[in-house]
Amino acid sequence: MISKHVLKDTLVSNEEYILKHVKKIIKREGVFSPRTLNKTVVFYGVRRSGKTFILYDLFKDNTENSIYLDFEDDRLSEFKLGDFESLKEAVLELKPHLINKQIIFLLDEVQNIKGWEKFCRRAVERENIKVYVSGSSSKIMPSEIHTELRGRLWSVEILPFSFREYLVSKGLNPLNSHILYGQRKAVVKNHFSEYIRWGGFPEISFLKSEFEKTKLLKEYLGAMFFRDLAERYMITNIPLLEVLMDKLFSSFSMKISLTSFYKQYKEKFPFSKDLLFRYYKYFLQSMLIFEVRKFAESTYKRMR
Repeated sequence: MISKHVLKDTLVSNEEYILKHVKKIIKREGVFSPRTLNKTVVFYGVRRSGKTFILYDLFKDNTENSIYLDFEDDRLSEFKLGDFESLKEAVLELKPHLINKQIIFLLDEVQNIKGWEKFCRRAVERENIKVYVSGSSSKIMPSEIHTELRGRLWSVEILPFSFREYLVSKGLNPLNSHILYGQRKAVVKNHFSEYIRWGGFPEISFLKSEFEKTKLLKEYLGAMFFRDLAERYMITNIPLLEVLMDKLFSSFSMKISLTSFYKQYKEKFPFSKDLLFRYYKYFLQSMLIFEVRKFAESTYKRMR
């Protein structure tokens, strides 16, 4: 049981941090949530794609009637499902003007609280609380969420920056057609080259040196490899996982055949074709890769 004093202290310090220290937030495209439907809104996506900053942005837009909590905060390490009641009381004591009015709960890394889905269902359907949650891509994807919220959530996939969002992060307005002409055209082309090379992870787009970008991307990859794959699925054949990852990441925008992969590597270390296809599915489920199937009229040919 966590004390109400700790909850209040955490809520106040989070509000101060967001309002005073979170300066530049890029408005994300396609982040739409229904205002008239009683649904828990779930932001999910690959790690470091900007889910937390979407919650920050929502908080800034609704400061008077919203609260933000990050359940990876060490002060909340003892937080349990039953503490949501204490949380509501703490909110109303801090903001008494919200009594009998709608409150917005912004809950980050909510997967750390066992049974969080039950609270969200009750809060949204019965208690006039609007709930937005985000968390680890490996644990909060729609397919992983408990049946308590099936049919009662609104899932929004968050990807790294699009090129338009990337341009905004560089101080350009992509809606201004003048950037495609004259001297600005060269600037846009240079940004496009950088975007193609380094990708659209928000944190990467604000870094200057290649060393920093390379180091940070390697850290991202390491976290995704161990936390979203090796640990989550309890991988035992690490050599196969490493070789498959190298093959997939070096074959982007190219055709790939898992059958050919199996024939090429089956003599080098032991693994079955079933295991290979299962590991490939893990990459898809962890959102580390996306596949585009070859078009064909025949369903059989599309599935090959």
